[in-house]
Amino acid sequence: MKSRRRYRRIAAGGSGFTLIELLVSSAILALMVSIVYGTFSRATAATDKAEKFIDINHAARFIVDRMMDDLASASLPANNTKAVFLGEPGASEEGGRLDKITFYGYGRRLIMPGAASDQAIVSWYAVRTPDKKAYTLIRSESFNVTGEPKEDDPSAAAFAVTENLVSMEIGYKTAGQPDAEWGEAFDSKESKTVPDVVSVKFTLRDEGGNEVIRSALMPVGEKL
Repeated sequence: MKSRRRYRRIAAGGSGFTLIELLVSSAILALMVSIVYGTFSRATAATDKAEKFIDINHAARFIVDRMMDDLASASLPANNTKAVFLGEPGASEEGGRLDKITFYGYGRRLIMPGAASDQAIVSWYAVRTPDKKAYTLIRSESFNVTGEPKEDDPSAAAFAVTENLVSMEIGYKTAGQPDAEWGEAFDSKESKTVPDVVSVKFTLRDEGGNEVIRSALMPVGEKL
């Protein structure tokens, strides 16, 4: 009987955790969860920022490559009296410029590399991006080449290149004037020709603060 009562006292008082031990264990567990969650959140944020930076860099490369390809086909065909090459400067709310460029060149491409078909009116311009402190860069092309270029041409196919445009400054230099300053505007109706070289400088910035600035010199009319 004595040994049985003694076993009951040991079983009742010598096993389990005290309240203080439970509280300490809970605090340690909560601290570990907090550390792991914080590390995971920072890693996720860093990954998201890196992906956005890659996106705007990809957009910047696309702008340079595509605009250079477009300008390489720009010309004033003798059989088209409506053909023009226009460079129009515009103002950005952040102090930079938001220029527009319109010219006659080639739009759609054949399957064969290097071949071009279909004369087109190509335009690059910016419009305000809704709910963002940036602009959408638009590239449009219209195959109604018998009329004057119009931004609201219903037959034009418009493509939103990026919604993170901050500024786009375009300069023009005409052949035969190597010492001339870069002009901010160009009108082929006055010069009766296209510029020799176009300079393009633009800035992209996303909502995470990533910023990319690109500039390039683009020859005009090299691919006819």
